[in-house]
Amino acid sequence: MRGLAKRPHRLRGDRYTRAVSDPYRDHYFECPACQAPMRVFAERLCCDACNGIFVTVEDLARSIAELTASEPTLAFRTGELGARPCPRCATAMTTVKLDVHLDGRHPKLWPELDQCTAHGVWFDDLELAKIFQILHAAVWPAGYGKGGMLDLGRKTKF
Repeated sequence: MRGLAKRPHRLRGDRYTRAVSDPYRDHYFECPACQAPMRVFAERLCCDACNGIFVTVEDLARSIAELTASEPTLAFRTGELGARPCPRCATAMTTVKLDVHLDGRHPKLWPELDQCTAHGVWFDDLELAKIFQILHAAVWPAGYGKGGMLDLGRKTKF
């Protein structure tokens, strides 16, 4: 194209490469599973490298309420201190099991999660989707409208 001269880039070297390669990543938040930079989405921290997600307990409760159309009661059965750091404060998170009570129903959820009591819960690839799938099936049984298991589109790890 005539008349358009190439302009030199304002950022040079490593700073330019980093700015272009990760435009939506926040370098202040590091993934607890793979140490890749994470991006902020609403209140959540997402890792596109390993598909993990860090959510607040309040956000988790809201999401479950939207999915099941009933107000959940969440509890965490505490395990031991884990090796993964919280992406917000870098303190070691605790391994936990999530217990959800929905209108007298108590579906069995088996994924082991990592929790920072101050900031939220870490879900590895498909853990949150699998929990949503189990909770949806508990509230909306198969053969009832939109009931049964949700299709995750790929096989889960558990």
